[in-house]
Amino acid sequence: MLKLEDITAGALVDGLAPGRAVAVAAVTRHGDDDIEVFYSDAAGNLRRGLLSRDDEERLSLAAAEGSWPLDADGDLFKLVSRRWSSPGDI
Repeated sequence: MLKLEDITAGALVDGLAPGRAVAVAAVTRHGDDDIEVFYSDAAGNLRRGLLSRDDEERLSLAAAEGSWPLDADGDLFKLVSRRWSSPGDI
């Protein structure tokens, strides 16, 4: 479930268009419970949708194709990057 407040320009959202995620281009807020969303579909066509709190249950954030999760241990990354950035290792 995705809250209306979490839908922003640049987000990939499942549930706006049938069967696929779409890229949000712009969001206009109409009070606390409604938003107007401009998004591009798979063919690149710009579309518009009106969403209310009732729509939140069918919406979710989608991961971009080829994206990598950024949930690894940062300290391990620093350790490895320091090791391989030494002048003698290249």
